[in-house]
Amino acid sequence: MVETAQRDGVSVAARARAPSRGLRAVFLCDPEERGVMKKLVFLSLAMAAAIPVAGCETPQQQNAANGALIGGVTGALIGGAATNRAGGALAGGAIGAATGAIIGSAATPPGPGYYPPPPPPGYAPPPLPPPPAARCAEWYYDYYGNRVCRGYY
Repeated sequence: MVETAQRDGVSVAARARAPSRGLRAVFLCDPEERGVMKKLVFLSLAMAAAIPVAGCETPQQQNAANGALIGGVTGALIGGAATNRAGGALAGGAIGAATGAIIGSAATPPGPGYYPPPPPPGYAPPPLPPPPAARCAEWYYDYYGNRVCRGYY
């Protein structure tokens, strides 16, 4: 009789023939462990979203960081889909992040100190000078004998 190695009361050969549980094994864990894993995933996603804008002090820096994040993700998706390789996704992500940062920074409207201050209350600008008087170059008389200017200079 051939002896088979046993582990936990099940032969190794029987384990090899059994179908793999695959991803189901992740969801078959203890409910307490599942709650801890959910918290960790949520916290890691929150940190990943907060880190890019944590050091930004001005709206221009915030727009550049947001543009880099959006451009990097979009570029990685397009690069990965176009080449079906990880290298294409990395190159697309780098190019998209750089382009997004440039466009995001340039799209920031100027701040409040950019425009000159408004005039003080009660201030009115001086009136414009009157236009110069038109001088007639040629006179003629209409049917009723009225003098009319035909051309100005």
